[in-house]
Amino acid sequence: MVAKRFWGLFLALVFAGSLAGCKDEIDDAISKLGGTKQQQEEAMGAISISAKDPMPKLLSAVKNKKLSELTRRNAAYLIGVQSDKASTDAAVPALTEALKDAEPGVAREILGALEKAPGGKGVEALQQVAAGKRKDLAAAAAEILDRKAGELEAQADKLSGAAAVPQQIKFIEQAVKINPANKQRVERLAGLYKLNGQDDKAEALFSAGGVFVTAVKVLGPFPNDNQDYVDTAHIDFSATVTSPAGAELMWTDFTDIPDTGIVDFRKSPSFRMPNSSFYAGFTLDAEKDVEAAFKIYGVDETVSLWVNGKKAADNVAFTDNENKFGAELKAGGNTAVLRIGSRRSPRFSIQITGADEKKIKGLKTGL
Repeated sequence: MVAKRFWGLFLALVFAGSLAGCKDEIDDAISKLGGTKQQQEEAMGAISISAKDPMPKLLSAVKNKKLSELTRRNAAYLIGVQSDKASTDAAVPALTEALKDAEPGVAREILGALEKAPGGKGVEALQQVAAGKRKDLAAAAAEILDRKAGELEAQADKLSGAAAVPQQIKFIEQAVKINPANKQRVERLAGLYKLNGQDDKAEALFSAGGVFVTAVKVLGPFPNDNQDYVDTAHIDFSATVTSPAGAELMWTDFTDIPDTGIVDFRKSPSFRMPNSSFYAGFTLDAEKDVEAAFKIYGVDETVSLWVNGKKAADNVAFTDNENKFGAELKAGGNTAVLRIGSRRSPRFSIQITGADEKKIKGLKTGL
C-alpha cells in the first residue's frame, strides 16, 4: 500500500513538473508586467527576445480588465514597440476598440502605441480620438498628431534652394494631412505652392474648408475682462460706443487680411494693444436657411461669438488651435460678431462652412 502511494505521489509530481515546463513564456512574462520594477524589466526583455509572436497575447492582455492597470499599461507600451519593430499596423483596430473604455493611464499608453504604428491607420485612429468627446484624450491625441507632423516639417526644413521646393511640398503635404488644424503649416504649404507656380492649388487649399472672412469691422480696445461693452443682440456698425475710460469708439474697417484668413492686429497701431479685448463684426449673405459651422482659429485668445444676436461661443480659450461652433444662418443678410480677448495682440481666423464642413453654396461675407 505504501509503495502504491509512493508511486502515485511520484507520478503526480512528474505530471505537475511537465505542466510547469509547458507554461507559455509570453503568458509568464505578461503576468510579471504588473510586478516590481525588476520583474517588469525582465518581462519586457523576455517578450522582446521571444521567438514567438507576442502581439496576440499582448492585445488580449490590454483588453483584460481582470489584469491590473499597470499590467495593461505595460502591455500597451509593448504593443507599440512590437508594431514599430515589425513595421505593422495590424494592432490598430484592437487598440482602437480597447481605447473605448480604458482608464486614463491605459488610454495614454494606447495612444502611444497608435503613434508608433506605421502607415495611415494609426494616424486615422488618432484623428478620430482628437475629434472625440473625451477632452483629455483628444488633447493628447492632437499633441501626438502635431508632433508627427512636426517631424515631417523638420525634414522639409533640412532642404534648401529652389530645386528642393517640390520635395518640401511633399513633406508639408503629409504634415498637413496628418494635422490640418495647424494653420501655420497650411499657410506654409500654400506659400510653397505659389513659389512652385501652383496658384490653383494654393487657392483651393484656402477655400477647401469653406469661406474665410477677409474683412471685419473692429471696435475697441476694451479691458480684457470678458465683459460685454456693446449690445450684441442689436449690433449697429454705424453707432459709437463709450469705453470704460471715457473714449468714444467707432467701428473701423480692417481689410488687411490675406487669403489665408489670418486677422493679425499686429499690423495696425490702433489695434496692437496687449491685454485688451476687441469686437470684430461682419455680415453673411446666404441663399437659403442653413446650419453653418464657424471654424475659429486662435493663437492665444479668448473668444465669444454671436450670430444674429444668439451666442454660439462663450469665452472659449484658444492656444494655437481651432474650434468649431454651430449657428443657424437665415436666407439673406446675417450679422456675426466676435469678442476677442488677448494678453498679446489678437491673431485669429474665421472660416464658415456647412454643418457637414462642406462649402455653403453662394455664401458671401462682407462688412
